[in-house]
Amino acid sequence: TEAASASGVSGAPTITFTRTPNVLPLPVGTQDRFSVFLQLTGLARGNPERFISPGLTLEIPIADTDSVEVARVQHVGEDTIDTPGGTIRAQH
Repeated sequence: TEAASASGVSGAPTITFTRTPNVLPLPVGTQDRFSVFLQLTGLARGNPERFISPGLTLEIPIADTDSVEVARVQHVGEDTIDTPGGTIRAQH
């Protein structure tokens, strides 16, 4: 018989860590700590209308060297930032 994965479902994706012997189910949409910033940029540029209303909260599973944590990122609204190059609009 085929062995079940760490999720208990045969053939389900898993993640193995470098700092622990843990093998855990791989949550859908998991990013590494670097890629999450690229993912957020892509989401905002690909569908800017989604980020118009403040309060939108995204939950993104982020893999580290020994676990997967869910990061909650909330769109607060637009802000202005003074820089040496002038004032720019930014999403907070």
